[in-house]
Amino acid sequence: MITLVVVALLAGCEKSHKQSMFFEDCECEQVAMSGASVMDVSEAFKIYLVDDEGWAVDVGFEENPYGLTLTDTTGALRGYTAVPMEMEDPWPSWEEMDKEIREDFNVMENGKVELLNRECRWYLVSYDDEIFTHSLFVTVEDEAVGFFYTLNISVDDAKNYKERICELEPLISSFELVS
Repeated sequence: MITLVVVALLAGCEKSHKQSMFFEDCECEQVAMSGASVMDVSEAFKIYLVDDEGWAVDVGFEENPYGLTLTDTTGALRGYTAVPMEMEDPWPSWEEMDKEIREDFNVMENGKVELLNRECRWYLVSYDDEIFTHSLFVTVEDEAVGFFYTLNISVDDAKNYKERICELEPLISSFELVS
């Protein structure tokens, strides 16, 4: 059995100035990791959270398909979602998945990033008619257990969306799989 560990970092913690791991043309003040506490979601999932009243936490691995969702309640529309899903058999190639993603979303940028000692794909998409204007999606595959995880940061800031996403990147880089 695999344990999904998401270290969720919330507003109110100290910040550090960093280069974005996704955007070459972006630096920002990222929230720093500190003071995590454990939240047992189920036998298979544990989540580490930093306590803060500025975020709403919705955990629904059993009852909804969205896994963990964190939503900023301070007035800034931004959120983080971690969604575990079973891999299909046969699992499509990256070329097939890329084609489907580009058909379904307005992809602005995409690339690869090293996460959990594996190469992961990411996509920056924009929306015209959604609550959020931009989302960054990162796909983490765990073929050993037949699961993949979609990590997502969404923001509502048409002008400074890269910086807003960059600020929350530690949520993605802190993602861990523990067997």
